[in-house]
Amino acid sequence: MAEVLYEIGSRLELPWMIQQVTQLEVRDAWQAQARETFRDDIERQQLAPDHQCIET
Repeated sequence: MAEVLYEIGSRLELPWMIQQVTQLEVRDAWQAQARETFRDDIERQQLAPDHQCIET
Protein backbone atom coordinates (compact mmCIF):
# COMPACT_ATOMS: atom_id res chain seq x y z
CA MET A 1 0.00 0.00 0.00
CA ALA A 2 2.80 2.43 0.84
CA GLU A 3 4.39 1.82 -2.55
CA VAL A 4 1.15 2.71 -4.29
CA LEU A 5 0.78 5.93 -2.28
CA TYR A 6 4.39 6.86 -3.00
CA GLU A 7 3.85 6.29 -6.73
CA ILE A 8 0.68 8.39 -6.74
CA GLY A 9 2.46 11.17 -4.89
CA SER A 10 5.36 11.05 -7.33
CA ARG A 11 3.13 11.19 -10.38
CA LEU A 12 1.22 14.14 -8.97
CA GLU A 13 4.53 15.75 -7.98
CA LEU A 14 3.29 16.18 -4.41
CA PRO A 15 6.81 16.24 -2.88
CA TRP A 16 7.71 19.08 -5.26
CA MET A 17 4.51 20.93 -4.37
CA ILE A 18 5.21 20.59 -0.64
CA GLN A 19 8.74 21.86 -1.21
CA GLN A 20 7.46 24.90 -3.13
CA VAL A 21 4.93 25.74 -0.43
CA THR A 22 7.56 25.30 2.29
CA GLN A 23 9.84 27.77 0.52
CA LEU A 24 7.18 30.49 0.39
CA GLU A 25 8.31 33.55 2.30
CA VAL A 26 5.94 34.57 5.07
CA ARG A 27 5.70 38.05 6.54
CA ASP A 28 3.29 37.47 9.40
CA ALA A 29 1.45 34.85 11.40
CA TRP A 30 -1.47 34.75 8.97
CA GLN A 31 0.77 33.88 6.04
CA ALA A 32 2.56 31.26 8.15
CA GLN A 33 -0.79 29.71 9.02
CA ALA A 34 -1.86 29.74 5.35
CA ARG A 35 1.41 28.06 4.33
CA GLU A 36 0.91 25.35 6.95
CA THR A 37 -2.67 24.82 5.77
CA PHE A 38 -1.48 24.40 2.17
CA ARG A 39 1.03 21.76 3.28
CA ASP A 40 -1.61 19.95 5.32
CA ASP A 41 -4.00 19.96 2.36
CA ILE A 42 -1.37 18.51 0.04
CA GLU A 43 -0.52 15.77 2.53
CA ARG A 44 -4.22 15.01 3.03
CA GLN A 45 -4.65 14.63 -0.74
CA GLN A 46 -1.81 12.15 -0.80
CA LEU A 47 -3.55 10.06 1.88
CA ALA A 48 -7.00 10.25 0.26
CA PRO A 49 -6.52 7.15 -1.95
CA ASP A 50 -5.44 5.19 1.13
CA HIS A 51 -8.72 5.96 2.90
CA GLN A 52 -10.71 5.05 -0.19
CA CYS A 53 -8.96 1.68 -0.48
CA ILE A 54 -9.59 0.90 3.17
CA GLU A 55 -13.29 1.72 2.85
CA THR A 56 -13.80 -0.59 -0.14
